[in-house]
Amino acid sequence: MAVLEGLYRGKQEVTASQYAALPVEQRANLIVKPDHMWSVAGVRFLLAGYIPVADWAMPVLVWTLFVLVVLTAILALNILMRRQWLDSERFQLPAARVPAALLDDEGAETGSFPAIWSNRLMYVGFAVALAWVMLKAWHFYNPKVPDVAVKVFLQEYFTDPSWGQMWSRWRFEIEGIFLAMCVFMELNVLLSLVLGYVAFRGLYWVGEVSGLTIDPNYPYAGEQTIGAYLGYAAILLVFARKHVWRAVKAAARGDRAESAGEALSYRGALALLILSVAGGVAWARWMGIAPWSMLVFVVFLVTIGLVASRIRAECGTPWGYFAPPNLALFMGLLGGVWRFGAEAMIFCYIASFMLGPTVFYLIPGAQMELLGLGRRWNVRPRDLVVCATLGVLGGMAIGGWVFLSNAYAMGGDTSRYQWAFDTKWWYFFSYNQDVAVANNNFLVQGASAAAPGQAAAHSGLNPAWLATGLAAAVAMGLAALRQFFSGFWFHPVGFVLSSTNFMDYIWGSALTAWVVRSVVLRLGGAATVRNKLQPFFVGVFLGTCSAYLLILIHSAYLRAIGLETIYPILTP
Repeated sequence: MAVLEGLYRGKQEVTASQYAALPVEQRANLIVKPDHMWSVAGVRFLLAGYIPVADWAMPVLVWTLFVLVVLTAILALNILMRRQWLDSERFQLPAARVPAALLDDEGAETGSFPAIWSNRLMYVGFAVALAWVMLKAWHFYNPKVPDVAVKVFLQEYFTDPSWGQMWSRWRFEIEGIFLAMCVFMELNVLLSLVLGYVAFRGLYWVGEVSGLTIDPNYPYAGEQTIGAYLGYAAILLVFARKHVWRAVKAAARGDRAESAGEALSYRGALALLILSVAGGVAWARWMGIAPWSMLVFVVFLVTIGLVASRIRAECGTPWGYFAPPNLALFMGLLGGVWRFGAEAMIFCYIASFMLGPTVFYLIPGAQMELLGLGRRWNVRPRDLVVCATLGVLGGMAIGGWVFLSNAYAMGGDTSRYQWAFDTKWWYFFSYNQDVAVANNNFLVQGASAAAPGQAAAHSGLNPAWLATGLAAAVAMGLAALRQFFSGFWFHPVGFVLSSTNFMDYIWGSALTAWVVRSVVLRLGGAATVRNKLQPFFVGVFLGTCSAYLLILIHSAYLRAIGLETIYPILTP
């Protein structure tokens, strides 16, 4: 408990000589640093970063192995699907357009410096974005500076109670980094995202009018997202069945020619996929969790990763938080505590708030981008696998070190970003519902055993299953319409992501990008979009990132001198 208490409250730092001079009753909850920092002990202290390493070694190992299992399986799927998506369907990797422009374009092929660095519009965009973001931060510290932020909460204008919760959290906001990345997305994708979000928010009004909001879980947003992801995954595999079958046959034959140039042969990728899933089962046995329950959960997480990779490769995602926010709801739909046991479900809920409502599912798309750009730049295939693996391990090590060292140095309860330190009661509300259902099933089973002739009462149609099934059917239907009718412009991603937190943040930027790109396309044509608009927004992206870096350095300085009120880069 002392380890977790220090994580929440932070610790006071004293030197070794000061610690020795303190009475025994005053030595609790202190960080003891060497008297001389220019020493081996001083270097070890700095590397430890206030963290009680011995206490955290096992938890970090356990979670790193689990994350590695999931991401390795997704990497194997990405290798198997790369040719279908990037070569056959020719997805453009919109989110990778900025690094591609910075590192190589038409000029780079002749050995010259990438042309983007000599493009004046890029520097104009850089200057505009840098000034805009810095002015927003300056206004935060000095209200006399004009507020140039664009953020309008629509709920302030639609106050009639008959709207229900339709306008809550709905805002028109423009963020430079989101706007820049949205400009590289296709017009139909942007409009689909905007209209899909409008339709989802409208469900709250429908529920208010029809009385469906009497159910506190309405409109079952988490279940809708899960159903949409699963339905989209199913239809994607149906459409790619010929490629998948060829890859499986090539793996069975050991045909390396079929997978020439891939990061792994198809046989190697398929073996890696199987070994990863088996590793998840072995991990479950090690942790004392029912292996078959973890098999179901890992396969589900990998399926979500497959869809996340497809969405980023085809459409682009300027931010995270687009996966189902509560991944454990899927296990609840299959029986929850009653079927999988309390230990498995507790783990699933903990894993859910670590992986679902975060940027974790940006990694599968980044893997696909790594595979695509690596092939374009003639990187040795095995180096791509090594790079992806080192990225995961480095992210866990460096990210974990930064998080824990900050928490122990300053105290988690002083952090403005409280997600990691909240009780997550809304997740365990679902867990408590699972427990109640399990207890009810146990009682019904006992009553049935006592009176064999008495049938158990039928509970009726589960609305959570209904929401999940309808969402899956709609996602599959939209994908089929788009596949078979070239004039059907609405992209399924507009429905799949409509109920996610992702849309709360990027809706305004996506709408603005659609308007800007549509106007420029109409007035100047595709050449103007490619040669003028996109270089400008490469500069906007770089300028925004540079401003964020300067703000983070300034914020670190303020925290170092004891100030806790700092400019939040992204606000809810």
